[in-house]
This record gives sequence, C-alpha cells and structure tokens, in this order.
Amino acid sequence: MCSEAMSSSPGVMTFLWKKDNIELINPIVIVNSRTDPDGKSTETSSQLNLIRVEHSHAGKYQCVVSNSYGTTYSQKSAISVLVYPTFLKIPKNITVQAGEMVRLECAANGEPPPEIAWHKDGGNDFPAARERRMKVMPHDDVFFIMDAKPSDMGVYSCTAHNAAGTVIANASLTIQEKPSFIKSMEDKEFTAGEHVVLQCLAKGLPKPTITWLKDGEAIIPTERHFFIHEDQLVIIVDSVQTDSGIYECHLNNSLGEETGRSRIIVKPSKLIGHKSSLT
Repeated sequence: MCSEAMSSSPGVMTFLWKKDNIELINPIVIVNSRTDPDGKSTETSSQLNLIRVEHSHAGKYQCVVSNSYGTTYSQKSAISVLVYPTFLKIPKNITVQAGEMVRLECAANGEPPPEIAWHKDGGNDFPAARERRMKVMPHDDVFFIMDAKPSDMGVYSCTAHNAAGTVIANASLTIQEKPSFIKSMEDKEFTAGEHVVLQCLAKGLPKPTITWLKDGEAIIPTERHFFIHEDQLVIIVDSVQTDSGIYECHLNNSLGEETGRSRIIVKPSKLIGHKSSLT
C-alpha cells in the first residue's frame, strides 16, 4: 500500500499510517523521495508493507502527511482479507437401522463466513426431503433424517464455500433392515400334474439369504424342483400328491431371521368317464 505527497517546501515531510483511525505502531514502511530537476518541489512516497497477512489486518487504512506548514490526509483504503474455509466439524460415516434417526454434522469457518450446502450422491435429490422426513435447522451445524429408509442410503457431501474457495467433506450413510416379507405366503391347492409356484418375496439390508424347507427338510433342486429369482420362487413341475406339505421360507441376515409358511395340497386329478350305448 503506497501513498505519495508533493511539497514545494524544503522542509521534511513525515508520514503516519492509521488503521481504523488508530495509529499503527512500528509499521514496516519504505520511504522514497525525488526532487524535480528545477529544485522547486519534492515528491515523497511512503509504502506500507503488511507481512504474513492475517484476518486481523482487515480494515481501513489511511496515510497522514505532515510538514512545517500543515497536515493532509489521504483517502481511506479498505483491505479485506479472505480466509479459505476450514472445517470445524465434518460428517462421519454412519450405519443405522431402518426407522431410526440419522444425525449428520458439518461446520466450517473462514472469511467471509462460508455457506454450508448438502448434496446426496452428487445431486440435490433427497428422498427424505421429498417425504418431509429431513429437518435442517437454520444457523445450526446439524441436519436430521427421521425414520430412515433404504432410499436414504448414499454418500452425503458437505460443501463449505466462500469467496476464497470451497472445501468438501463426504460421509456414507448405510441403512440396515431386518428381514421381512414383501407379501405374506399363502396356502394353495393344486391338481396333480399342474405346476406349483411358491413365492417368498423378501426384503432386508444386508440382503437376506433364503432357505426353503418342506416338512422340515431342505428342498433340493431336482428335475422337477427349480429355484429362480434369487431363490425367491420355487417351481415344481408336473406336481404329484406327495408334493403336498408345509413349505417354509427362512430369511436371515445379520439383524435377524423371519420365517413364512405355506400349506400346499395337491389333489388327485379327476378322471372323466365316457359312456357308450349299445343299440
């Protein structure tokens, strides 16, 4: 920061620097003087140097020039010091069970104070917001997701931005869910020779393993017994009466177990008689 003054007086000019109307003590100043060739005037400059600039250097600076004839004041120059955002709190990876509350924290400082923004998987689509399950408190470092659902899973990014730059912190949210049935298993009746289809539509996180039993014994794939759709469907072709029984579907993941049952009855096929008449 530099201020220049010109005087036709041979007297010495003195420079005083102020910050916010308060005189600076022992400022680092470089003074240069130059006299015109005709010797009638002298031009003197005073350069104020700020070393290792910090936020405390921000303010309004003014140079005061004096000689034996009086004093003059320069215009005030404002200096703004930008401070790159740094995180005070960053979100952490979190795992919760479905239905629980999720709490994510993020706070940063900088100059000017940074703005905080959240993103999910790089975008602005928050299922919890659409379903009114997300609460962001003004001037708070925390936002909440109520009644967590599998659709809330993903990577959440906290962005702190100001004129100096942007910093980003990421955290993953994992939702765990106990095994359960999307649709209850049903008792059914079939006629011998028909194809039997048993459904075990399951959900859960981690994805549950599925085990099928008939009358307490594990069902083994054969030429008539097939497992499809990740074991959620059992198909028995060309059913016979011995296929009747209690079929169980066992679901299991790290959070628990669930069992569904279906009673299957295979009835004998009806024989249709044909009568003939003698004439």
